[in-house]
Amino acid sequence: MPYLYLFDAQTGAGVYGPDQRPEITDFLLEAVRAQFPGALPWQSTDEARPAAQLLASIEEGHVVDVQADPAYAPPDPPLDPVEELTAVVSKNVLASPHDKRFLAQKEAAKSVMWWIRENPDCAAAQVLAQVEAAIEAETPGEPVVVCAQGLMDTYAYEAHQRGLISADTWEELKALILASTPAQLMHMLATV
Repeated sequence: MPYLYLFDAQTGAGVYGPDQRPEITDFLLEAVRAQFPGALPWQSTDEARPAAQLLASIEEGHVVDVQADPAYAPPDPPLDPVEELTAVVSKNVLASPHDKRFLAQKEAAKSVMWWIRENPDCAAAQVLAQVEAAIEAETPGEPVVVCAQGLMDTYAYEAHQRGLISADTWEELKALILASTPAQLMHMLATV
């Protein structure tokens, strides 16, 4: 499977990757490049390496070669895992295991918005099945605390409240998802 990388068009420095996908679609490229305006894509089937360790040769606005960056210096070693976890938990003492599970499952369900864009003729029942599969994949064997139907209803309701759709229905929500650019969709997902 190919890896996707993005490189700064001016310096050739790696800014994104490796992102391994079965297929690098135009839609995926557009969504990722929206996060890194002006960055140049590179696909590789070589062994994955963090983009920060790579330097691209760029000619006429295209990546023509990628090598190890001789100026790369590895980051400082990470904190002790127990210290790091203690720091995270101390910032969020009110989040119970249930709250954390809910948030993880909600974030997993958001990934289905990209599936909808790749399957524009999908029915609501198919989307609900995809949401349930995404939740199970994110938290296997754990209780499901996010109701797929309720989540889709909430997204439609919120989009209607914001004036983005004329009614809080599945059809209106799907039309909004399909009409949005990847950058717009990422912004909407970050705020719901």
